[in-house]
Amino acid sequence: MRTLLLGGTLLLAHALAACGGTGSTTTHPGPDAATGCTGAAPQCADNCNASGTEAPTCTDGHWECPPVPGCVREMADAGHDASSGDASTTLASLDSPCGSITPNQLIALVQSSYAATYTPGTTATGYTSKNPTTASALTVGAAYTNGALTCTPGACPCDPPGPCGSCNAPPTLSVGLAVTFKTADGVFNEQFTAAARASSGEARVEWQGTVLAPDIKGTFVPTYDPNEQVIFEGQFQGTSTTGIVDEVVPNKISAGGGQW
Repeated sequence: MRTLLLGGTLLLAHALAACGGTGSTTTHPGPDAATGCTGAAPQCADNCNASGTEAPTCTDGHWECPPVPGCVREMADAGHDASSGDASTTLASLDSPCGSITPNQLIALVQSSYAATYTPGTTATGYTSKNPTTASALTVGAAYTNGALTCTPGACPCDPPGPCGSCNAPPTLSVGLAVTFKTADGVFNEQFTAAARASSGEARVEWQGTVLAPDIKGTFVPTYDPNEQVIFEGQFQGTSTTGIVDEVVPNKISAGGGQW
């Protein structure tokens, strides 16, 4: 069970460690942000062409490196923050490569049905679960039904912020799968879309899907809020599946609801 509370702010338990986010540009105040960028301009660099640099533009009183799709953009001055461009791209077909893996190859790693055992978790202090506390047989199904196909280039960790140099992190392929999640005791009887992810050379497929508590089809009763998010996070590997169920109330609590 994982419970994260901090001054009313939700802490994400599965944050990605990388240089900045996506769809943003690197910015840094100039010596005089009120009147404009003065002094020597830093250089822009990216992990797609480590040897290439270019001068940033002065925008609204700060230096700015324009984003490059699929690349991590940085100021070539370690005092500036790093970020990435608009990295994710939509693939045209099931045979379109993302690095050295295609959607069809990811789908081939996923079976149509898995058997496991779902074990309810313990609740956060001060809360009482209204769901069964005993383990139950679980069946997880997965199928591709024309879901989204996206490719996100790998990002270079960079600490402290500054040029990372060349980056060999493989890209991540994401395929939208139709997933069913059913327990024998009827607590869960769900069907939802999950983003299934894998990188080149991996035999494991990680996936995540979210269902709002009012949309739950089984007998599951939300523990923390009637409108909480129920997040299913799992992985498929060979003939087995493992994972966790989180109950999340944004800006309040994230607690493990169970595991399989």
